[in-house]
Amino acid sequence: MKFLRRLCKGIIILCLLIGMLFFLIEYAGKYISWDGPLTIAATSASPASSAGPADPLVFDASTYPYYDQLNEVQKALYQEFYDNASSLNEMFLPQEDITSSDVETVFRCLFCDHPELFWLDTKYNYRSLSDSDRVISISLSYNETASDIDAAKQRFEHAGNEILVAAEQCSSAYEKEKYVHDALIEKTEYDVSASLNQSAYSALVNGRTVCAGYARSFQYLLQKLGIPCYYVIGTSEGQDHAWNIVLLDGAFYNVDLTWDDCASADDPYYFFNLDDAAFNEYHTRTSMSTLLPSCTSTLLAHKEDPQLYQYMRFSIPQ
Repeated sequence: MKFLRRLCKGIIILCLLIGMLFFLIEYAGKYISWDGPLTIAATSASPASSAGPADPLVFDASTYPYYDQLNEVQKALYQEFYDNASSLNEMFLPQEDITSSDVETVFRCLFCDHPELFWLDTKYNYRSLSDSDRVISISLSYNETASDIDAAKQRFEHAGNEILVAAEQCSSAYEKEKYVHDALIEKTEYDVSASLNQSAYSALVNGRTVCAGYARSFQYLLQKLGIPCYYVIGTSEGQDHAWNIVLLDGAFYNVDLTWDDCASADDPYYFFNLDDAAFNEYHTRTSMSTLLPSCTSTLLAHKEDPQLYQYMRFSIPQ
């Protein structure tokens, strides 16, 4: 009987210890969006072998400026995020000691640097220890394209190549940039109810998006052409907004495809390759985008509309 009582006590103590361990672990989630409300898909894809492992990638500062803003621990987490998102893994265990702040910062940087990860949703979750804020696991979410990722990638690449093949025939980086700018405006409509509207897929494949889709598709195509192009988050006329910074012939310029497409049917180059002084009348950078390069050159400002823009008044479409 004594043995049984001791055994029961041992089992009870073990159960209490297990319960205390789970009590220490709390569940937390983060959600980011740069263009108003976003509907998250109710289901997410399970790990798909067809996605394959991530290709070796060097995150150089000229192409991935947000990665360059991170410390060494955060850069290691960035690589883990990239590898797992590329393989559509739903959960991974971080290899470094990181906090919830690290997770939020790194996810935002990854999302801004990589428009090609169109299947990655803007929602993620993590588990952390409540007494230390140390994150012990991270869960990723994927949008509806992940259910058949191979077919989605084919559609995405085909839509991109339709623009890239023609753009590659242009003689200069500026002409390539202008061709992509015009092609995206021609094929895309601004639609706040568009599905997948935080992804480049929404613009390139579906042809309906919001500012995030315009900016991320422009970023993706210029990256493929070897032209540094960055995704910028901020506000325009008090509303959450996204646009691009482009590097041409050693100088940085602001480009806002969304308002070039929507603000005026008469002048599709109102916000094409502007310096900060002119551009910031309507735009304000926020978050880590404030650390991106300044745009000071006026060499290409209004090259395509030298007379018209002076008589136009910009207004955000409702």
